Amino acid sequence: MIEIPYNKKYLNSTSSLVKETWPYYNSYYNIINDELLVYKALVEFTLIDSNYTKLLINNDKVEALFFANTDFNNNFKKKVKRLLLYLKYGFKILILRKIKPVNNVIKFFREYKTLLNSISDSYKELGSEMNLFITSKNIRGKNYGKKLLNNFIDNCNNQKIKSVFLLTDKGCNYTYYDKRGFKCEKEFYSRVLDKNNEEINGFIYTKIF
Repeated sequence: MIEIPYNKKYLNSTSSLVKETWPYYNSYYNIINDELLVYKALVEFTLIDSNYTKLLINNDKVEALFFANTDFNNNFKKKVKRLLLYLKYGFKILILRKIKPVNNVIKFFREYKTLLNSISDSYKELGSEMNLFITSKNIRGKNYGKKLLNNFIDNCNNQKIKSVFLLTDKGCNYTYYDKRGFKCEKEFYSRVLDKNNEEINGFIYTKIF
């Protein structure tokens, strides 16, 4: 098992790992008919706001990933990258006809971006955000996830950053953060996370190092 920064050659493997462990696609079930395309878009958009990226690789397959951010400056470069990704995936979705109506997609992305921005604006003073943290079923219980988390905390400490926040949802193993000393600051319902069941499905966690 080797730990490396994210490399785009692992986009497919990274996206497949997210797909295997997070039912994010359920929000799109009546919008896009290509599951992996959804996860590729998720990974690439998340990378724009992640200046700390780690992958665990075993036999050229991604077994874990950790994307986080300590730079909340929404600069021109980030905006250009987002625009290019919208064009890239918009082309794939529309031209390849893997879409059910366009208005649904536009509405979903607007609602999801609004949710992320509101959370980031409320908690960014903490200094860092965990954007995506996933381990495969093959390596759970072997402390690989704990090591990735501790390495990120060490990186934050080196930058004099003493706290972190994250958004997670009911489809993830959110109780993991309770066991790692995080505090659940807020529980809420968002139709973006699951429009079928109107019950608590979102959680915001924080941790002081």
